[in-house]
Amino acid sequence: MVHDERPPSTGRGTILLVDDEAGVRRATQRLLDRQGYRVVTASDGERGVEACRRGGAGFSLVILDLSMPVMGGEDAFELLRAEFPHLPILLSSGHASGTRVDSLIARGAAGFLPKPFRVEAMIQVVAQAMVESARPPDLRAPSRR
Repeated sequence: MVHDERPPSTGRGTILLVDDEAGVRRATQRLLDRQGYRVVTASDGERGVEACRRGGAGFSLVILDLSMPVMGGEDAFELLRAEFPHLPILLSSGHASGTRVDSLIARGAAGFLPKPFRVEAMIQVVAQAMVESARPPDLRAPSRR
C-alpha cells in the first residue's frame, strides 16, 4: 500500500502570494496548492498590487513579503489596505523588526509569518487568516502576531 504523505486538502479560496524570491514562491505555492488553495504569485510589491487590482474581489488572502525590490512590502501593504480594506494581508519576512511588524498589524495586517517558517506554522497561520476573512469585518478578532 502506498501512503500519500501530503496533509489532507482543507483550504478554499484564492491566495495572492507576493515574494521576490523565486524559490520561496515556488515552495510556498506548492504547499498551499496541496492544501487546496488556488495561488496566484507576484514577484514584487508593484506586481502584487497590479494583480490585486485585476482580481482583487477574487482574492481571499494576500501573503506579502516585506523586503522586496521595486516596491517593498510596506508600501504595497499601504496601497492594498487603502484599495481593498477588507482583504486580509498576512505579512512575511526574515528581516523585519518587531516594531515595524507591530506597526503594520496595528494598521490592519492579519498577522505575521516569520521566515524561515515551518510547514505546520504556515498552514495554521493561513487557515486562521482565512477563517477571520470569512467573518464580517465588525466581528473579526483583533490581529495577532
